[in-house]
Amino acid sequence: MLTYTRFASLWAKLGAQTDPKPVYANIVQRYCEPHRQYHTLEHIDFCLQRVDDLEWCLSDRRETIPIENKPEIGIRDLPVLEMIMIGHDHDYDLLRKDNEEQSAEHMNEYLREAGVTESIRSQVIEGILPTKPGSAVPQSVLALTAVDIDIAIFGASPEIFDRYEANIELEYSPEVIAKLTNIPLGTDADRKTFETLFCAERSHILKNYLDKEDIFNTRYFNAYYGTQAKSNLTRSLAKLKARLEK
Repeated sequence: MLTYTRFASLWAKLGAQTDPKPVYANIVQRYCEPHRQYHTLEHIDFCLQRVDDLEWCLSDRRETIPIENKPEIGIRDLPVLEMIMIGHDHDYDLLRKDNEEQSAEHMNEYLREAGVTESIRSQVIEGILPTKPGSAVPQSVLALTAVDIDIAIFGASPEIFDRYEANIELEYSPEVIAKLTNIPLGTDADRKTFETLFCAERSHILKNYLDKEDIFNTRYFNAYYGTQAKSNLTRSLAKLKARLEK
């Protein structure tokens, strides 16, 4: 979980020289914004658990993890990865198209003001930007892992995945879609139109992932999340198709 104790420890690991309390408070406040339903602290906690899982795998001395499924990332990269995941949805406004860019800029500013080196700041920026949907596949293992963690919810249990899908739809409320499309919101027929728009766009997004040979970028996430992710996405697409055919 994104507790203050965890954040303060990470702040020190990255070489920050300032009091972490104001930064922590601001980050938490962002993730508690009322328009967020999925992109909340719960999502960040889920991401941090994936970082913890990576640390456990990389620290495994008993070699219980097959070598072919070992994470590609190095254990020394985990503090930077952790900060990437904490900051990747710092800015989230459905009416904007530069959320990831704004998130990267804000995290860079926090770290710069704290005296964190340019090298670390650059890695954080380079890890946040590719989490934007539709971005080119990043080159670094660090960024590839960050992208995989961000969509690891695809490979969660059906119950957790279904809650995720429901919360995404709550974020794209008829009121939000009306603003995005400039279509007036009025009658129940209008709301049905917005539901159709959501289902069509959501189907397109999920199908793009399913059409890939591998949903995830790294062997670790494909090994441990890939099969369940394909099952969840296939099931969700079927539900969306049924709603569109009503």
